[in-house]
Amino acid sequence: MMDMNDRKIRVLVAKPGLDGHDRGAKVIARALRDAGMEVIYTGLRQTPEMIAAAALQEDVDAVGVSILSGAHNTLCPRIVQLLHDQGMDDCLVLLGGIVPQDDIAKLKAQGVAEFPRDLLPGGVAEKIAEEIVDPGRTLPRVFLLGIAIATGLYLLLNAAFLHVLPFDQIAGSVLVAGDIAAKIFGPQGDLVITVLALLVVLATLNGNIFVTPRVIFGLAREGLGPRVFAEVNAGGTPSEAMLAVGIMALALAATGTFPQLLSIAIALVLMLDSVTIAALFPLRARHPDAPFRVPLYPGVPVLFIAVYLALLVGTALTQPGLVAIAFGVLVTAWGLSWIPVGKTGGKGR
Repeated sequence: MMDMNDRKIRVLVAKPGLDGHDRGAKVIARALRDAGMEVIYTGLRQTPEMIAAAALQEDVDAVGVSILSGAHNTLCPRIVQLLHDQGMDDCLVLLGGIVPQDDIAKLKAQGVAEFPRDLLPGGVAEKIAEEIVDPGRTLPRVFLLGIAIATGLYLLLNAAFLHVLPFDQIAGSVLVAGDIAAKIFGPQGDLVITVLALLVVLATLNGNIFVTPRVIFGLAREGLGPRVFAEVNAGGTPSEAMLAVGIMALALAATGTFPQLLSIAIALVLMLDSVTIAALFPLRARHPDAPFRVPLYPGVPVLFIAVYLALLVGTALTQPGLVAIAFGVLVTAWGLSWIPVGKTGGKGR
C-alpha cells in the first residue's frame, strides 16, 4: 500500500441530511485543495450510506462533514459506524457547522475525531454568510426592496378592488377576492378563486412543512419544548416535530371554516410580530452595537407596534371570540415553555 508521504492527502467533503446550504463547505473544499490536498465534494443532501460508500470508493484519508441543520447527533455517529463496518477505522471524521459545545464531547466519544475551531460557531467559517455575498450590504437592500414591492402590489390590488366594487360592498364582504372574481368572471368566479386559493395553500404548506418543524426542533433542542421534538431520523429530518405540525394542522382544519382559521392566524401574527419587535428594546439595552439595530430607533419599532396594536384592537372589536382563541393559544404556548423538559446538555427555561 502506498505510504502517506508518497501521495496527497485525500479528503471527502460531505453535506448530509436536508441542509441546503453549501457555500461554506465549498470554501473549505477549495482551501484544502489550495493547501495541496485532493478533495472530493459529495454535493448536497447525502445520506450516511452514500457518504460512507463514496469514502470507500475514493479511498479517502478523512471525511469532512458539514451540518447546519442540527442533525449532527444522528448523522455523524451513523457515518462513523458505516466507515467502521467497511474497515475504514483509520479514516478521520471531522465535523463543522452549527454544533453546540455540549454535543462535542459526546460526538468525540462516538468516534468523531475533530471539530476544527474555525468551522464551528465563533470561528472564521461563521463569517461566511451562506449563499450571500456581502450580507451586511445585501440583506438590507433585499428586505427593503421586497417590502417596497409587496407594498406596491398591495396598493395596486386594493385600487383594482375599489375600481370593481364600491367601498360599502367591500366593507361588508367576507371574501373580497371572491366577490371581485364573481363580478369579473360571472359564474366561473368561484372556480377561479378556488384554483388561486389552492395554489396559495400549496405554497403555504410547503413553507410550513419545511420551516415550522425546524422551529419546533430548535426550541426543543434548547430545552423549550419536549425532548422528543429534538430528534431526527436517519435522513436528518425532524420527523417527530413534522408529525406534530401535521396533526395540529389537521386538528385546526377540522375545527372551523377557512375564514375563522384565517382570522385566528391574522390575530396571532399581529400579537407575535408585536412581541417580537418589542424584544428589540431589551436587546438593544444589553447590546447597543448588536446587528439587530434598525434606523430611526426607537421610532420605527414603536410605530410598527402601534400600527399592529391598532389593527389588533380593531379585530378584537369585530371578532372578539376569535381574538380570544388566538390569545389563548399564545398564552398556552408561553406557559408550556416554562415546563422543565429534557435538553441536550441542560434543562428547560
